[in-house]
Amino acid sequence: MYSSKILDQNPWWEDIRSIERDPHIRAWAESGLGWSPIMRFEDRDYVYSLRGTRQVGKTTTIKLDIQQRLKACPGNAVLYYAFDLENSPREMVDVIEQYLNWSRLPSERRYLYLDEVTNVRNWQKAIKYLKDRGRLVNCTVVVVGSNSVDLRKGTELLPGRRGISNEPLDRIQEPLKFGDYVTAVNRDLGNSIKKYRDHGVSAILQMAVLLQSRLIWFLVISGPIISTGRVQTTGLRLVGPAHQYVLPAEDKLEAVGISQPLQNRLWDVAVVGVALRVADYGHGKLGGILAP
Repeated sequence: MYSSKILDQNPWWEDIRSIERDPHIRAWAESGLGWSPIMRFEDRDYVYSLRGTRQVGKTTTIKLDIQQRLKACPGNAVLYYAFDLENSPREMVDVIEQYLNWSRLPSERRYLYLDEVTNVRNWQKAIKYLKDRGRLVNCTVVVVGSNSVDLRKGTELLPGRRGISNEPLDRIQEPLKFGDYVTAVNRDLGNSIKKYRDHGVSAILQMAVLLQSRLIWFLVISGPIISTGRVQTTGLRLVGPAHQYVLPAEDKLEAVGISQPLQNRLWDVAVVGVALRVADYGHGKLGGILAP
């Protein structure tokens, strides 16, 4: 049998349609972007790792993968568990053993999505213990964590137990990039960014008006970049990994004698600069685009 805490995180065991009501799936669907990172996990006895900064969308990514799995396999073939309260490898083993003993699918593949494993100190000992005892045969395991250093070190301590693949077993969830965002909401505009980027800033300035509105929304929704207040009155604060960059509001530009036409030009250049940089690298590398 299994605990109610495990069932609470796996409602598709009782109703496979419940995945459609999952908060992460619903939030993704309601966002209207229709975009998700391409993340595929093979039907092999591999131990994958998925790491990335907090709130970057790792849980949404694996919930989307679960949604696809449930179209082809029974609900009890999939385990999702977030280790928010467990503190030891022993507790981690207990959760996984409860599932393995209950699911009783020895001849069918099972999929284990183990979220927030870096909350468990020495989490890799649990995987090693289960692997060495043959408990993870016909199991695809995905371990997920926000502490990139801990997750990487943990996987390095599992030599010979993760499987051999031609594709990387260690995956990194990157923030949504501006180019991907624009392409998701307007494919033609997204393709134009890529086209004009190769022809210099003067060419892409032609698109500044369209890019401006898209960029503002992108900064509002994309992870740790924050839009503070109304852009027209307070300016736009861009938060990078180590610094903050401020695009002054119109009233501040006027106060130092910058004319309206020049204000517009400065805004256009800033939009283009951020667009060109973020189109390739996402919001994590804004340094140097705008002066502090």
